[in-house]
Parts: sequence; structure tokens; C-alpha cells
Amino acid sequence: MIGAAVLLVVAVAGYKGCEAYRHDQAVEAAQTYAAAVEQLNADETQAARDAFKDMAAPGEGGFSLLASFRLADAQV
Repeated sequence: MIGAAVLLVVAVAGYKGCEAYRHDQAVEAAQTYAAAVEQLNADETQAARDAFKDMAAPGEGGFSLLASFRLADAQV
């Protein structure tokens, strides 16, 4: 009985830790994207392009597609 309770506590703690990590990664990606948009709006085009290129790389998360679109828009 105690073993099952310990296992449950460890499983919930692991899940919550993973959830917090994913949240932190999403917040960081959103802040990076927002900073690149601000650079673009401030006519710091090259810095914004570099940031969007880094974010548009495959496997970079949820802002990859948006960064690709912004990069294409910055090229025009």
C-alpha cells in the first residue's frame, strides 16, 4: 500500500515537472518571437532576420512556421 502511494506521488511529481518544463519552453519561444518582431518593427531588419532564421529551423517548436512566414515577409 505504501509502495503504491509512493509510486503515485512520484508519477504525479514527474508529470508536473514535465508540464512545467514544456510551459517554460513555450514562454521562452514566445518571448524570443516577440523580441524578433520588435526588432523588425524597429527597422533592425538583419537582427530580426537572424532571429527568425534560428526559430524557423526544423524542430524549433510552435513558432517555427510563424517565424518562416515572418522571415519570408522580411525578405520582400
